[in-house]
Order: sequence, then structure tokens, then C-alpha cells
Amino acid sequence: QRDGRDAKVPLEEYRAAMMERVIREANTLDDFRQLWVEKTRRRELIDHLLGENYSPSSLREQLPEVGDCDDFDVFAHYAYHTTLLPRQARADLYLHRQQAWFNSLNPKAAAVLRGLGHQFSAGGTEALESDYLWQVPEIRLAGGINALQSAGNPAALFLDAKRRLFGG
Repeated sequence: QRDGRDAKVPLEEYRAAMMERVIREANTLDDFRQLWVEKTRRRELIDHLLGENYSPSSLREQLPEVGDCDDFDVFAHYAYHTTLLPRQARADLYLHRQQAWFNSLNPKAAAVLRGLGHQFSAGGTEALESDYLWQVPEIRLAGGINALQSAGNPAALFLDAKRRLFGG
């Protein structure tokens, strides 16, 4: 609304206002990354945006250049001026850059953590938090959560993998 009347807000203005709102919640890219990997905090951010009439899905519909990018990359690009990466490119970077980490773990845990990268490329952040994740053949056959337990605390490893995936 403008001056008490419904009015169409120009896309650039809407996007800028939404990104200002994101920055208020996460001042830096590192703050945003930390927020994003924590499901509860990320959902709170999305709820806050929706509560202020900022719809990430509506914005995506108006920005064809975001194509196959995860919402993390859309927010990171427009709020923090990072390179806009499609999901496959982000997954490939994770799989390549984390090779030494994977090699430091037992093979089954490493296979599960590589599987997270493959699942991200297919479905983004939401795929990593789907109940189906642990039923994906690649992850299930490697031992799933049990394989992660053999390498340490599964929840901590999972969170670490997400931080690494998003560039942390």
C-alpha cells in the first residue's frame, strides 16, 4: 500500500526492501549462512518476511535469472552481492572443495555426506530437511545416520556439512 491505497510496487523496490529486511535479521553473509543452516532460524526468517508481506516465492517468479538456484543463493546474491549459483553448481563446489574432509572420515560417513550434496543439487535446502532424505538409496545404503554416528555426532556432522555446502 502507498498513501493508504493498494498500489503495485516496482520489482526492484520490492526486492530491495525484502533484502533490507533479510539484512536486519542477518547483518553479514556469515550471519546469514549461520541462520540458514539452522532450520528453526531459517523458518523464522521466512515467517518474518511473509508477515511483512514479502514473499520469497513471488519474488522468484519475477526473477527468471534465479532459475534453478536455491533460496539461499537468491538471498545471498541480492542481499550480500554474492555470485548467483544454481543448485548443481553449489553441490559441485561442495563435493570438490570438501574432498579432503570426506577423505578424513570413514568411507560410509563420507558417502552419506557426499549424498547430501547430490540431494541438494536435486532439491535444494528443502531436500536436506525432507523426511525422505534418509531413505534416498545412496544415503540409506551407506548407512544413513548410523554411518554418521560412526564418525561422531550425527547432528553436528550434518550441520557442519550444511555450513560447508553453503560456503562456510
